[in-house]
Amino acid sequence: MSVRHSYGYQSVVDDADGNYERPEDLEDIGDIDDSQLFSQSDAYHDFPFSLVFIVQLAIVMLTALLSLFGDYEAPNPSLGLFDYEQRAEVFEMFAVCLLIGLIVSLIWIMTILAFTHYLVAIVTLALLLVSVTVTITLLITGPLWFTAVFLAIAFATAMSFMSLRSWGSFSSSLLHLVLGIIRLYPATIAVALALNIIQCGWLALWCRLALSLMLKGQTISTFWMSLLTLSLLWGLSVMKHTVHTIVAGVVSTWYFMHETGLPNNPTLRSLQKSLSTSFGSVCMAALIVPWLQLLRSTLASLRRLQIPGIHPFIALSSRAVDCAASYANVFALTQTTMYNKPFLQASKDSWNLIRMRGVELVIAHDASSPAVTIISWLSGTFTALCGGLWANQQEELDVGVVVTLCFLAGYAVVQVMMEVVDSAITALFVCYAEDPEILSRCDPIVFSKIREGCSVDADGS
Repeated sequence: MSVRHSYGYQSVVDDADGNYERPEDLEDIGDIDDSQLFSQSDAYHDFPFSLVFIVQLAIVMLTALLSLFGDYEAPNPSLGLFDYEQRAEVFEMFAVCLLIGLIVSLIWIMTILAFTHYLVAIVTLALLLVSVTVTITLLITGPLWFTAVFLAIAFATAMSFMSLRSWGSFSSSLLHLVLGIIRLYPATIAVALALNIIQCGWLALWCRLALSLMLKGQTISTFWMSLLTLSLLWGLSVMKHTVHTIVAGVVSTWYFMHETGLPNNPTLRSLQKSLSTSFGSVCMAALIVPWLQLLRSTLASLRRLQIPGIHPFIALSSRAVDCAASYANVFALTQTTMYNKPFLQASKDSWNLIRMRGVELVIAHDASSPAVTIISWLSGTFTALCGGLWANQQEELDVGVVVTLCFLAGYAVVQVMMEVVDSAITALFVCYAEDPEILSRCDPIVFSKIREGCSVDADGS
């Protein structure tokens, strides 16, 4: 049995406002047993979640396929949004935006690989250009209230991103390391692209079914539309987290084995595990983690506003969500592929390591992950602009629905490709928390910056 002995900074949360006690020394957190590292166990974990996901996916796809051959009747034309011809036009717009999204995602991933050190500047420039273009277009063609909403979202996004630019040097060094690993294993990008193409097919079927429910003469049930939307969100999240688990497996394999000898084709091994023994954990994470992340970010934003009267409630809610996040978080997917653990156990173990090392402070200030999220948002905005301008040329077509669908197409497709970068960063943080000394040998600069970041206060002082 192999045992590693590790040391690391320990951070202590003082209160729900996110104030951290500065660590005085390196803290011994004990022995870590890695005898099960990259276990080839055949045990399937969290299987019910994968079963439910596959069943609901099959139902939606079968229903969508049957809708292709159904007869169109419009007994009450006053109901619904589109007639038969308009449905075909909207579907064509959606399909074109899927193709645009695929092309844009490849352009972005190649840009990140070629201009790693300039990512923050490139994203800032892209955010400015897209915001100006969309604002001018909305002022000419759209309602003023929609323009105001877009500007508010763009401004909030820009301010949040700019607040992290002081950590730009660290983020560039971190990106240089993880992208170096991705360059060693270009199959990770090929796998992400293949899964993305499959996702495009799933999105096309989903859109076909959704448009069929919106046909004139159809009574749209809120219940069924809610179920269809939930199926969509879960499906997109599963694809994203599948890519995350595959890349995390490759990065963790390189991290722990590049000094002693790497196995052949770690990407294929990670793909096989992600789609077999770990797929239940992926489906479980995809169903729970995005909602917890949304709650945490929303509560963090409200907490910073210091609104009188509700601040104690926000602080209490933050504690509750943090407690829930300790049992369901994205860090778990690295440990599921490393140790073949169930999702909840991996979440708890990963969370404890992250908090004890103080790595949570570094994650909160890293600009790389927000940058790739903004890239997905910008890409969705671009495809929404394309679809909106196209739809605006058609008579009696609901432009709002088209814009929403086209945004979804661009955002979802680019998000999967950007997950290659985001998951590599997340996996590196988890691996560092597991054994920092390996990073000190393979990249002393990133190691020293992470260690320094673990010892600063949450306010960046």
